[in-house]
Amino acid sequence: MKLNLFLFLISLLSGARLAHHLGFRSGLEQGRQFRQEITEEKEN
Repeated sequence: MKLNLFLFLISLLSGARLAHHLGFRSGLEQGRQFRQEITEEKEN
């Protein structure tokens, strides 16, 4: 029983870390696109 709980906590932590990593990456991509749009508007 304790082992199952331990494995469950580990999977939760790794899942949270993966979600945080993916969220961070998508946030960087959105920021990059936003900057490109701003620079394009300045050029026009």
